[in-house]
Amino acid sequence: MENLLSILIFIAGFLVIIVSGEKFVDSACRIADGLHVPRIVIGLTIVSFATTMPEFTVSFMATLLGNVGVAFGNAVGSFIANAGLILALAAIFRPIRVEAEHRIEGVTMLATAIILYFLAMVGRSLNRVDGSILIAILIITLILTFHRIAKYRSQNSSEQNVEASFSIRKPVLVFLVSAAGVAVGSRMLIYGGVRIAELLGVPEIVIGLTMIAVGTSIPELVTAAMSIRRKVVELSLGNIFGANILNLSWILGACSLIKSLPVDGQSVIFNLPIMMLIAVMLTVFTLAGSKITRVEGSALIAVYIFYTAALYAYMY
Repeated sequence: MENLLSILIFIAGFLVIIVSGEKFVDSACRIADGLHVPRIVIGLTIVSFATTMPEFTVSFMATLLGNVGVAFGNAVGSFIANAGLILALAAIFRPIRVEAEHRIEGVTMLATAIILYFLAMVGRSLNRVDGSILIAILIITLILTFHRIAKYRSQNSSEQNVEASFSIRKPVLVFLVSAAGVAVGSRMLIYGGVRIAELLGVPEIVIGLTMIAVGTSIPELVTAAMSIRRKVVELSLGNIFGANILNLSWILGACSLIKSLPVDGQSVIFNLPIMMLIAVMLTVFTLAGSKITRVEGSALIAVYIFYTAALYAYMY
């Protein structure tokens, strides 16, 4: 009975995140449109914050509840799932055009991943000092991004309609309501996931790296699907870059300020190196050509399949 209840709670939380996450993304896009933010920057900023909110909520609540394995595993696992699974599938369905902004964010994402890996290797945990460094990276990234937004707006001010007829009141309301839904769904996901891990004898970090990580990446998946349908897949690339930067700087930074996050040995020798491999591959693909091709998408998903299979079959 307890097993069934835990599974039902996990599934219910998963479904709540799907519904709330989709509304969350949609309302964020509408707010950005009303504020005349260019499409590519929408993916890098507002949409990224929106789609990363489930990961943040899950990891932050897990930290407060003492489930630090879920907190760390969810952030790293979401990074891997975002690029190795979701973006890879998007590229396979439709090659993704690469813009100059994507190249900048790709390098930023790789640099953030390198810094996180260095901090994890040195201390085998993320403490308040490490958290402060990660939050500082976030602040610097946001300052540079908003500087580019201001530059874009000044260069295109003549093209903007001063008398905007778009009202953002309804999207803001939907944004707040869906944020509450994401928080509730995330709490259910944590409880169900941790109980399943305990009942099956699976370490918490495995649940965080796989089931919960993919579950909280549903908004990114929704964004990718919408981008493919509307033939603007580059929006998904911007979202993935932005979300991955936030996963490492915002989520792990904030959580490690609350409580020290231990980094287990398997993460140092396997989980984090896989994250680094995917980050390097994606950055190279972005810098090397004008598109992320189906072949490159297939290479990314091959790494993700290997990672997931090895995680369950060999590592734990």
